[in-house]
Amino acid sequence: MVSPAPRQLRLRMYNVGFGDCFLLSFTYAKPLPAPGGQSTVRHVLIDFGTTRRARSRLAPKAVADLVKADCGGRLDALVMSHRHKDHLSGFGTAATKNVIAELEPGLVVRPWTEDPKLAADAGQPGVTGLAADGQRAADRALLAALRDGEAMADQIVKRASAAGRGGRTSLVQFATDEVANPNAIAELDELSKGGRGEYLSAGMDTKLAELLPGVDIRVLGPPLPSQWEPVSRQAEDSEEYWLTSRRQIRRLFPSGAGKSNVPLGTSRWIMDQLLGDEQRQLMSLVRWLDDAMNNTSLILTFSTGEHTLLFGGDAQIENWGFALDQAKSDAGLRALLESVDLYKVGHHGSRNGTPISLFKMWAESADARPFVSMMSTKEGVHGDSEAGAVPRSTLVTALKDHGQLLSTDDGLSDWIEVQASLPGGAYEVKHAPLH
Repeated sequence: MVSPAPRQLRLRMYNVGFGDCFLLSFTYAKPLPAPGGQSTVRHVLIDFGTTRRARSRLAPKAVADLVKADCGGRLDALVMSHRHKDHLSGFGTAATKNVIAELEPGLVVRPWTEDPKLAADAGQPGVTGLAADGQRAADRALLAALRDGEAMADQIVKRASAAGRGGRTSLVQFATDEVANPNAIAELDELSKGGRGEYLSAGMDTKLAELLPGVDIRVLGPPLPSQWEPVSRQAEDSEEYWLTSRRQIRRLFPSGAGKSNVPLGTSRWIMDQLLGDEQRQLMSLVRWLDDAMNNTSLILTFSTGEHTLLFGGDAQIENWGFALDQAKSDAGLRALLESVDLYKVGHHGSRNGTPISLFKMWAESADARPFVSMMSTKEGVHGDSEAGAVPRSTLVTALKDHGQLLSTDDGLSDWIEVQASLPGGAYEVKHAPLH
C-alpha cells in the first residue's frame, strides 16, 4: 500500500521574544485517523519557551491560545529540543500548561537525557537504565553531571537571593538561565505517560514517521557520549567539580546577609581576590553546563517532496560534529544536509549554533535552491561584544546573502509563517499583524 504524501507544509514561528515556539503542519489530500475522528492535517509543536518577552509584549498565554487555534485544538506531537527555559517554560507555567494539556499530544519527543527512568538512576551505582558496562559509563556520567550542574545553578540563585546580593552579577544571571524547570519537566513527564514519550539520540528511528506519512525524518543528534566523546567533556570529573562548587557557593553567598566582617586593608584585599577567583571558577562551570545542555538538543530533519527542513534546537559544534563527521563518508547524509532549504536558525543566531562547514555545504551545493531561514531571537539579551552578540551580525549577513532570513525580532508580527505546496512549490511567507 502506497503511503499518502502531504500536499502542503506550513511552519509557523511565534514571536515569544528570546525563545523558540514553532508549529509544523502537514496537510493531506484525504483524512487520516486521529483521536476523536479523522483529520487532513497533522500538527507538531516544536518547543515553547522564553526568557525575555517579545518587544510586542505578546504574553505566553496569548501564544498558547494562538497555537490552540492554529492546530484546531489538537496536537499530534510535541517536540522539546532540550530543557533550557527558553525552549520549555511554556509547558509548565500556570497560564499556559493547561492550554497545551488540552491539546492532548499523541507523542512527546525529547532527547535521551530526559528519560525519567534514566534520570532517576543517573547517579546511582550498579545497574541503571543505561547499561553498566564501560562503554555506557560515559553516558551515565554526563547525565549525572547535568543534574548536578542544575542543582549547583539552583543553589547559586537561591543563596544569592537569601544573601541579598549578587542578583545583578553575570554569574547569577547565567545561573538563573540554567536552573531546572521542574514544573515544565513534570508536565512533560505527565504528557508522556501511557507510552506517549519518546527519548531520542542520533541514529534512532522515531514514531514521528508514523504520524507524518510521506515525510522522511532523520534524527541527527544528540549523539550519546559513548558514540561521540566531545559532547561529554568534563563530565567524567563531575563529582569533584560539583563538590568543590558547593563550597565555593557557600563562601560567595554566606547564609547571613550583610557586609563582610573583614576589615579594610591587606586581608580584605586578599579575601576579595579569592572570592573573585571562586566566582570565575563557578562561572566556568555554569558556562560548561550551558554548553552541555545545548549539546543535548535534538537535531531533526523533515524531508518531503523537494523540501527539507532542519531543526537543531541550540545544538553547538560538539553535537553537530557527530553528524558532520559522518557526512564525510556517508554520501546520503551529505546529500540530505545539502538539500536543506528551510533552516530553523540554531541557538537564536549565536556564533556557535550554525557550523561553518554546514553553511558551506549549502553555499557550495551544486543543487542550489531558494533558501529560507527562520530565526527566533531578541537582540540585546545575551552578549556584550561583537564576537559574543546574539544574534551574531556576521551570521545574519551570511544568511541574508544566501536567501531569505525571517526574524521574530523585526517587530512586525505576532507570528511569521512559511508554507509551500508539495511536492515542489515555492515557499510563501506570511506575517500576522501585531495584536
